[in-house]
Formats: sequence, structure tokens, C-alpha cells
Amino acid sequence: MLGYFGRGDRLEGSGDASWGGTYTNREDVAGFFALLSEYFDDFEVHPTSCWQRPDRVVDIGVIRGRGKLNDEPFEIRYCLIWK
Repeated sequence: MLGYFGRGDRLEGSGDASWGGTYTNREDVAGFFALLSEYFDDFEVHPTSCWQRPDRVVDIGVIRGRGKLNDEPFEIRYCLIWK
């Protein structure tokens, strides 16, 4: 995934979370995933669907893991839109 950054792509995390912000290059995105490992164990991303158009890619899936503070498992759905 890091190979896609550096062409004007960006990753945006929720501003309400400690890892929130805008990440625009390979080093920033690598730092984003390293930061997630401080908060979560067993962090896994499972894409379930992907659609490609000439101007964008849509990726839908599930993220699973466990919070380090409470050891509670979680599962959330995600949608990434790459323009």
C-alpha cells in the first residue's frame, strides 16, 4: 500500500482519534500504521470488495483487533476511496 503514496494521494484519519490527521507521503503513512500498533493488538485489515474506475478505487472491508487498554476485541467496517 505504501507504494501508492507520493503521487498526491492522502490518507485521512478521524480528527477525534489520537492517530487522526492527514498523511500524504510514504513516511507519514508508515508512521500512521506504527502509531496504530501503540493502541491495538492483533490489528488486521480484511478487504472484502474492491471496485476500480478510471479516476478512483473503492475498497470496502473489515478491520479487527483488540484494544490494548481494555483487551476488548473489536470489529469495524471501513470504506476507502482512492482518487
